[in-house]
Amino acid sequence: MARMTGRNLNDILAPTRENYESRNRRVLTAFDAVQREGAQLIDLRDRLCDISRCRIIDSGRLLYADDNHLSDYGARYVSFLFDPILTPAVATARAFSSR
Repeated sequence: MARMTGRNLNDILAPTRENYESRNRRVLTAFDAVQREGAQLIDLRDRLCDISRCRIIDSGRLLYADDNHLSDYGARYVSFLFDPILTPAVATARAFSSR
Protein backbone atom coordinates (compact mmCIF):
# COMPACT_ATOMS: atom_id res chain seq x y z
CA MET A 1 0.00 0.00 0.00
CA ALA A 2 2.78 2.44 0.88
CA ARG A 3 4.50 1.76 -2.43
CA MET A 4 1.26 2.45 -4.28
CA THR A 5 0.91 5.80 -2.54
CA GLY A 6 4.58 6.68 -2.99
CA ARG A 7 5.28 6.70 0.75
CA ASN A 8 8.48 5.27 2.20
CA LEU A 9 7.86 2.54 4.77
CA ASN A 10 11.18 3.34 6.42
CA ASP A 11 9.85 6.84 7.13
CA ILE A 12 6.57 5.47 8.45
CA LEU A 13 7.50 2.31 10.38
CA ALA A 14 11.24 2.13 10.95
CA PRO A 15 12.44 2.76 14.49
CA THR A 16 14.60 5.74 15.24
CA ARG A 17 18.25 4.95 15.90
CA GLU A 18 17.74 6.29 19.43
CA ASN A 19 14.82 3.88 19.94
CA TYR A 20 16.85 0.97 18.57
CA GLU A 21 19.79 1.74 20.86
CA SER A 22 17.52 2.22 23.87
CA ARG A 23 15.71 -1.06 23.21
CA ASN A 24 19.02 -2.91 22.84
CA ARG A 25 20.98 -1.08 25.54
CA ARG A 26 21.72 -4.20 27.64
CA VAL A 27 23.05 -6.13 24.65
CA LEU A 28 25.06 -3.17 23.36
CA THR A 29 26.58 -2.70 26.83
CA ALA A 30 27.56 -6.38 26.92
CA PHE A 31 29.07 -6.07 23.43
CA ASP A 32 31.12 -3.07 24.57
CA ALA A 33 32.41 -5.07 27.56
CA VAL A 34 33.56 -8.06 25.50
CA GLN A 35 35.10 -5.78 22.92
CA ARG A 36 37.17 -4.12 25.67
CA GLU A 37 38.41 -7.63 26.50
CA GLY A 38 39.65 -8.04 22.92
CA ALA A 39 36.78 -9.73 21.11
CA GLN A 40 36.15 -8.69 17.52
CA LEU A 41 32.58 -7.54 17.04
CA ILE A 42 30.62 -6.80 13.93
CA ASP A 43 28.34 -3.84 14.52
CA LEU A 44 25.45 -3.92 12.08
CA ARG A 45 24.07 -0.54 13.13
CA ASP A 46 26.04 1.46 10.60
CA ARG A 47 24.75 -0.77 7.76
CA LEU A 48 21.15 -0.92 8.96
CA CYS A 49 20.81 2.58 10.41
CA ASP A 50 21.60 6.09 9.36
CA ILE A 51 22.01 8.88 11.90
CA SER A 52 18.28 9.06 12.61
CA ARG A 53 16.52 5.82 11.54
CA CYS A 54 17.15 2.09 11.29
CA ARG A 55 15.86 0.77 7.96
CA ILE A 56 13.41 -2.10 7.78
CA ILE A 57 13.26 -2.18 3.97
CA ASP A 58 15.90 -1.89 1.27
CA SER A 59 15.04 -1.71 -2.42
CA GLY A 60 11.49 -2.84 -1.64
CA ARG A 61 12.70 -5.95 0.24
CA LEU A 62 12.19 -6.58 3.94
CA LEU A 63 15.36 -6.59 6.01
CA TYR A 64 13.65 -8.27 8.98
CA ALA A 65 11.66 -11.48 9.35
CA ASP A 66 10.16 -10.20 12.61
CA ASP A 67 10.88 -7.38 15.06
CA ASN A 68 14.29 -8.76 16.01
CA HIS A 69 15.63 -11.16 13.36
CA LEU A 70 16.98 -10.44 9.90
CA SER A 71 15.21 -11.94 6.91
CA ASP A 72 17.20 -13.97 4.37
CA TYR A 73 17.53 -10.79 2.33
CA GLY A 74 18.58 -8.84 5.43
CA ALA A 75 21.26 -11.41 6.24
CA ARG A 76 22.65 -11.11 2.71
CA TYR A 77 22.45 -7.31 3.01
CA VAL A 78 24.89 -7.35 5.94
CA SER A 79 26.89 -10.48 5.09
CA PHE A 80 29.90 -8.67 3.59
CA LEU A 81 30.57 -7.14 7.02
CA PHE A 82 31.62 -10.59 8.25
CA ASP A 83 34.24 -11.09 5.51
CA PRO A 84 37.19 -9.43 7.30
CA ILE A 85 36.83 -11.85 10.22
CA LEU A 86 35.56 -15.00 8.53
CA THR A 87 37.76 -15.05 5.41
CA PRO A 88 41.05 -15.42 7.34
CA ALA A 89 39.44 -17.92 9.72
CA VAL A 90 38.25 -20.10 6.83
CA ALA A 91 41.69 -19.91 5.19
CA THR A 92 43.34 -20.95 8.46
CA ALA A 93 40.91 -23.83 8.93
CA ARG A 94 41.52 -25.04 5.38
CA ALA A 95 45.28 -24.86 5.81
CA PHE A 96 45.07 -26.74 9.09
CA SER A 97 42.79 -29.46 7.69
CA SER A 98 45.05 -30.08 4.67
CA ARG A 99 47.98 -31.10 6.91
